[in-house]
Amino acid sequence: MTITVRVSGPFFDGRTKRAITRGIEEAKRGVATRGVVLVRTRMKASFRYHASFPTGRASRRVMVDNTSGTRVTDGRNIYTPWLEGLGSMNAVTRFKGYFMFRLATVSLRGEAGAIAARAIERAMGAV
Repeated sequence: MTITVRVSGPFFDGRTKRAITRGIEEAKRGVATRGVVLVRTRMKASFRYHASFPTGRASRRVMVDNTSGTRVTDGRNIYTPWLEGLGSMNAVTRFKGYFMFRLATVSLRGEAGAIAARAIERAMGAV
């Protein structure tokens, strides 16, 4: 007795694997982009009444960095540690920081699953 099984379709020809990979990359970009929005929103709310930040330079430097993984960065702005509350000056002054990145991280943890699910769903729908 001989049994012959033929397999075909997206699961077997690699389309599913490629779609999942695309979905994961899209999810990373989506979560990071949302992180940038959250940080910039917190900056705008915090800096609104401060004459020291009239140009929005700090906000414009917050971006998605894909060079070593997908992450949100401040573009190596020298003021960000102080603004965040992590600088050495925060220990000796009354200003303890705005916690923009930390608070955005807390918000993002709650949203990341839904953002990733939508990205994976879109990618799998293309298969």
